[in-house]
Amino acid sequence: MVGVCSFKQRGEHGAMVFYKGHPSPKKHLVELCDLVEGTWKDGGGAAR
Repeated sequence: MVGVCSFKQRGEHGAMVFYKGHPSPKKHLVELCDLVEGTWKDGGGAAR
């Protein structure tokens, strides 16, 4: 697993889980997470 993005939208909590087979580089996934004002955690469980 590359990582997990946890976020809150319209009062609902959500998460996006990205696996190693995902076509986008990790940098783009972290930027996407920032875009939805989420919290990124690497696959190893450590917060960035």
